[in-house]
Amino acid sequence: MKFPEFKNCLLTINEIIYFDSNEYLREKTSNPCRLKEIIDIAENLLANISNKDEKYFLMGTLGNLYRIYGEPQKAVNILTECVTIASNQHNSNRETVSLIRLGEAIKYNGNPMKALGIFKKF
Repeated sequence: MKFPEFKNCLLTINEIIYFDSNEYLREKTSNPCRLKEIIDIAENLLANISNKDEKYFLMGTLGNLYRIYGEPQKAVNILTECVTIASNQHNSNRETVSLIRLGEAIKYNGNPMKALGIFKKF
């Protein structure tokens, strides 16, 4: 699959992701197998991509998907790299988005106080 096809695939992701009202509206998946397939596709694309914007997009997407899939440490690792990339590019919009995503991943990785520290940067 190529990057544009992957982006089109993401248009249907809401079919398998929902907000669980029993767990404070935490995002979850109704189809873990399909979510894992999408993660694998993104990982393969990431390994073979050189465009910086596409790489940043894939990494941010993977971070969110890993968090939803229940692998928050992988999300933290990827999103930490996203923050570094955005910071090195002096792109404050991307840095803000990446920090928010990172804070969410850290929170779901069992460190809500550390996540609050990241959110205080705003």
